[in-house]
Amino acid sequence: MKRIGLLCVARLCSVDASPLCRSIPSAVARKRNLVKRSLRSYCTHETPRSSPAAHSTIPVRFERGLPYLVITLPSRQESCQFSLRPLTDDVGSFCEQLHREDRGLDYVAVYTNDGIRVATSTSIEHLLQFGGFRLRLNDRYYDVTVPERTLEDQLDKTTIAPHEKAISTGARKIESWAG
Repeated sequence: MKRIGLLCVARLCSVDASPLCRSIPSAVARKRNLVKRSLRSYCTHETPRSSPAAHSTIPVRFERGLPYLVITLPSRQESCQFSLRPLTDDVGSFCEQLHREDRGLDYVAVYTNDGIRVATSTSIEHLLQFGGFRLRLNDRYYDVTVPERTLEDQLDKTTIAPHEKAISTGARKIESWAG
């Protein structure tokens, strides 16, 4: 308990240079410097995230309003087409689809182009708005590219279509009640 208290005091003192902190005994001051150095190593944002080079590029195609990916599965080296539903699917369901199709996949993950892992709860619609992302299947990385103009057109269509359907259904109900 005492050790935790010293660390807390040291952390507070590394932020605040009040007179109380100047009167800390030298052992605590040394501890403070160690804490500062250790925190510095965890808090650096200057090092760029580096990820291995991509094995290939996978373009996203849009057909009938849905995005499609053709991915070469690692175990059998055969191409397989995956359809994504922007409004209902998320990254987790996409990863599950990949794993169900190829049981030899031990690791499936999606990363931003900066190398930051995308959460499995992220919607496919949001993922496509990144403009591109990296897909990791075991030890292979694939750059997935989303065409810019097509992305905006198709996302608008998939977002607006359900609303148009609801409005037209509501209008028919009103007409049937009135007539």
